Amino acid sequence: MLVVRRHRNGEFVFEERRPPQNNLLTLVIMALMFLSFQANLHRHMQAQQAGHGSHSFHERNKYGGPQRNLHPKFHHKLEEEIPIKVNGTLLIGIRKEERKRYLPDKDANFLCLDGKQTVKFEQVNDNNCDCEDGSDEPGTSACDYHFYCEPEHRYLRSKLVNDGVCDCCDGSDEWKGLTLSDENKLPREGEGVRFTPCSDVCYDYELQEAVRLDVIAQGKEIKESYVKAAEHLDNFEKANFGRNGEFFKLSTLCLTYRSPTYLYKLCPYKEATQDDGTKPDALSLGKGGVLNLSDPNSPKLLMPNGKGDGCPSGISRSVEINFMCGVADEIAYVSEPSTCLYRFDLNTPAAC
Repeated sequence: MLVVRRHRNGEFVFEERRPPQNNLLTLVIMALMFLSFQANLHRHMQAQQAGHGSHSFHERNKYGGPQRNLHPKFHHKLEEEIPIKVNGTLLIGIRKEERKRYLPDKDANFLCLDGKQTVKFEQVNDNNCDCEDGSDEPGTSACDYHFYCEPEHRYLRSKLVNDGVCDCCDGSDEWKGLTLSDENKLPREGEGVRFTPCSDVCYDYELQEAVRLDVIAQGKEIKESYVKAAEHLDNFEKANFGRNGEFFKLSTLCLTYRSPTYLYKLCPYKEATQDDGTKPDALSLGKGGVLNLSDPNSPKLLMPNGKGDGCPSGISRSVEINFMCGVADEIAYVSEPSTCLYRFDLNTPAAC
């Protein structure tokens, strides 16, 4: 409907006026929406009251048993992920799934995980061992316990916490940030030792882990041909070549490795030698071979009866070959952990 209005300047302007019935319709719609909201809210409150027992059942199952006598201010935390800091105490070194066990009760106490003792919650991660099982110190080196590296999903020995060396890929085990002097930076076995201050290298770790798993998958496929190569052996002959004869193929190979000083030659099950280029004959480090499968995750080939020249107490040189999963047969490293004992780290699909 159009309405004509005259402004002060004398001009006439046409304006549109909404019919009264349109305003009434809008009010009716708003009233219906309000009534619907009220009805839904009422039904929700009734369902909550009726399902209280069901909710408690869910809570008991979610957190592994009946609710503990927790301090009231922490009840709501069981409905969400437990944070890394509770009541001023750092819950570092604890698996996320286990943090719910590190909440104070109504008396501000902590129940040791073995259930035998109760200590003040303020004593958790205070660098003093109060629980007999050490569970009050998951984030320090005070007890003979363990520290959990969350990104890698693995435990460290507690003595490695805050020692100046970054063991977790995110550096969380060095939360104090203690730095070592140069004279205390003792060499550690393996490469890539990281000292404090730590940097987060978890992305690199994930890439390395993906590569490792890919190597295992490929190695297992190649291993089938190694097992097939030993099919002609009888059970007695296979016994020294692994459970399925998978190491037999290595007995037909000879591999070399050059260090800054020596050239090593390894023919598994036959002989291992060391050559410094100054003598006409290479030095025999070990001969023959006996497979040791006492640890199925770390098979070894022992090759004794090498030359004894220069060895203490008249012993002879010997070789220990550590087989590691790889997509090709190659010597990764040679070391001499003790006098006249030589260790060869050998990558091979046979170990996958």
